[in-house]
Amino acid sequence: MMNYIRGRSINRILARNWYDRHSQFLCSQFSRVEENLLDGPADFQSFCTGRQNMSHVNIRVMLRPRQDILARMINFLSSSVFGTVNVEDRVFIDIYPDSSKYDGFVWGLGHKDCVQILREQRFDVGFARSVDLKEIGNWIVMFTESAEVGERVWTEELKRAVKESERVLEWVLISDQPEDEPNKPEYECRYRIQLCMKLSDQDSALVEALFKLVDHLVERCHFRPEVVKKLKASREDASKQIKKKYAEGTDLAVKRKVDKEKAEKERLTRMSASEQRKFLEKKQDKVMKKAMNKRAQKG
Repeated sequence: MMNYIRGRSINRILARNWYDRHSQFLCSQFSRVEENLLDGPADFQSFCTGRQNMSHVNIRVMLRPRQDILARMINFLSSSVFGTVNVEDRVFIDIYPDSSKYDGFVWGLGHKDCVQILREQRFDVGFARSVDLKEIGNWIVMFTESAEVGERVWTEELKRAVKESERVLEWVLISDQPEDEPNKPEYECRYRIQLCMKLSDQDSALVEALFKLVDHLVERCHFRPEVVKKLKASREDASKQIKKKYAEGTDLAVKRKVDKEKAEKERLTRMSASEQRKFLEKKQDKVMKKAMNKRAQKG
């Protein structure tokens, strides 16, 4: 119990300190800032809205489970033995811009320690190719769909902030595509700008550059027709692949249903009359219960 109280208290202080460092800047940017919304002993959130070119912003300070000894041991063993991502103190900033104000694209920066994970786990990163940034250092990679997209987004202010953030920045992504691969042909595309970084007292330049980048996108990210055509084509190709997978999955589901019904019929033919009656009554009961549950949920 003492460890839980102590760990929770440390996490609250760390989260409070981060919000205090950035409070003045956030309040200067937004008309409404709700800070430090507790969502567990290691998860702290805030919500910001009321700013030009942005719908809203979600900020999460996700900390190590200092209050949970068992979770800390599992985290240490899984990262040491299996090479999984170590649970560290991190800050996630999700910006939801006004999507109609600039052309959609995928662009990002990733610390080389995070590139493989981003490639494996994120659908949207697959739209962009990787480019080394020798001007910054060999620790970082750029994701971009085209040279023009990279040139428009990569501002001098962002460069300066990134140069100072080798020990802080994990990744930043600008995307008009879903994070997870869609499982249906029709899917929602919502513009997002995301930053993941380690908790630090040296992140002010990076945070401020990120918010200013939104205004830059609105002003500068309207591409030439041939670039827009290329971006559109890559999305159409991705949509075709999703439709193909969906169709294959649907065909497989239909085949499984037909095989199940066929096996059921063969099973019935081997039953006596009384066994068939019991089997069909039991099946009918299941159908009725399912229908009643649906009605109850609707009510």
